[in-house]
Amino acid sequence: MMLKILIVDDEFYFRKGFKVLLPFDELGFEICGEAKNGEEALQLIIELKPDIVFLDINMPMMDGLELAEAIRSRGLMTTIVFLTGYSEFSFAQQAMQLGVQYYLLKPVNVEELKLTLLSIKESIEKESSFKLEVDGLKAQIKESMTILKDRFVYELIKGNTILMDDEILQKLQYYKIDLVSSYYGAMILELDVQDKWSEEDKQLWRFAVANIAKEILTQNRIFVFQQDINEHVCMLLGIEEVFYVNDLANLIYVCEQIKQIVHKHLKLTVTIGLGHMYASIKNVSVSYKESFFAVRNKLTLGDNNVIAFSSVKEMQIMSNFYPMERRAEMLMNMRLGNAEELDVRIALIFKEFRMSSISLNMLFVICIEMASTCFELLTETGQNYPQFFREKMNLIEDLQAQKSLDEMEKWIKELFDSTMHTVAVNRSNKSQKIVQSVKKYIEENYGNENLMITEISQSLFINYGHLSYLFKKETGKTINDFLTEFRINKAKELMDKGNHYILEVSLKVGYSDQGYFSKCFKKFFGQAPSKYIHTIKNR
Repeated sequence: MMLKILIVDDEFYFRKGFKVLLPFDELGFEICGEAKNGEEALQLIIELKPDIVFLDINMPMMDGLELAEAIRSRGLMTTIVFLTGYSEFSFAQQAMQLGVQYYLLKPVNVEELKLTLLSIKESIEKESSFKLEVDGLKAQIKESMTILKDRFVYELIKGNTILMDDEILQKLQYYKIDLVSSYYGAMILELDVQDKWSEEDKQLWRFAVANIAKEILTQNRIFVFQQDINEHVCMLLGIEEVFYVNDLANLIYVCEQIKQIVHKHLKLTVTIGLGHMYASIKNVSVSYKESFFAVRNKLTLGDNNVIAFSSVKEMQIMSNFYPMERRAEMLMNMRLGNAEELDVRIALIFKEFRMSSISLNMLFVICIEMASTCFELLTETGQNYPQFFREKMNLIEDLQAQKSLDEMEKWIKELFDSTMHTVAVNRSNKSQKIVQSVKKYIEENYGNENLMITEISQSLFINYGHLSYLFKKETGKTINDFLTEFRINKAKELMDKGNHYILEVSLKVGYSDQGYFSKCFKKFFGQAPSKYIHTIKNR
């Protein structure tokens, strides 16, 4: 990168002579302009933004000291070198008080000029390198904060936090999530028709629906934070007492508005599940489970509905045999792949069936509910559950074909085992495909110095925090670390193939700052690029 120089002196021949004192371009400098007085110079500094200004102290209209004060007061980032005669040394002392570190005596000594320029160049490069390091640290902190925030909210929704209410609220405020209210709960929005959509389409439509929902909820003074979980849009809600008044009617009305506006503007239908509202924010995990259970009832109540948990809990689908706590335990064991523990729990449920006088219809309902736990895991892990259940033929007919409790128990166990096997195989394949997509995108775009993780996540239609977490889990390194390693290895390849111009190589692999590139190269290969090139030439 060439550093720009502006010459300011009222003597025409001095300005012309100064330009030929040194081979400026060979030293990494260019003369970008000249001015004969301070007022003209100030305008050029604003327009051209020179890195260095050689400034005569004694000039008409606005002298060098006045110009230096004007530059400093306007916050213009340029290095000033004063040009002065011996008789003006007192002026040079005043310049030091203005923060000017460099001055040269007239007539200018060529060697002193060269040493001054190289000293300034080194100082600017160090400052630039430091700024890049600071910017890099800020980016890493921002990336980490996003991941930590998403992770904290996910654990809160899933009920995995051990923090008390005041600690949770402090954490939310720390992550700049405005949710402090009288009551807390969750709602789930599920797009009704998704089978024929690509993953990209699903992401786009969910994004559009979420934006509409957030806007309407906010207009009604309902605090909201969105967290996408699998195929659903989950909204954490904070509701003031004046709006809630122990009644979901107002909230249901707002949800009806969301449903209607989505249909009007997006030509889509959406089903919304609502959990209870609780005074304790820790209970949003309970509300989430309730809203998830509510939205599943669209199988019997139909699409394009607002379904409150309070309106369906009386159906007693789970009854006493399969309460939400037991379902959660089953789901957790499936996530962990704990087949033996699952078999024990299924056996216990069927033992309770045998000891009770449960009706046949209720028996079928509970078994279907147990099977829906498999459906939940498949949805949670992004599997193709329609394809999975098609392979199982007709679920209800297959279940009704079982002739005894023993056969039903065996059928349920096989269904759970098959689900865990499908998830285990596909989870690994999907994660690897995503990682390969990230690597491919970097391979095609590493030369872009402005390449960011947000750009990669948007191109793949994957949540930024989830993508970062997944890549680190699969590869053991962050996306930024992989990008840096890839760029530096590409730079080495270019040097090995005969490209020995460091600036050109650094630009090709996405580094506009040669100094920062050299630092990264040395970190990987133990020597600076110039030394490595010298080694290659001497082979």
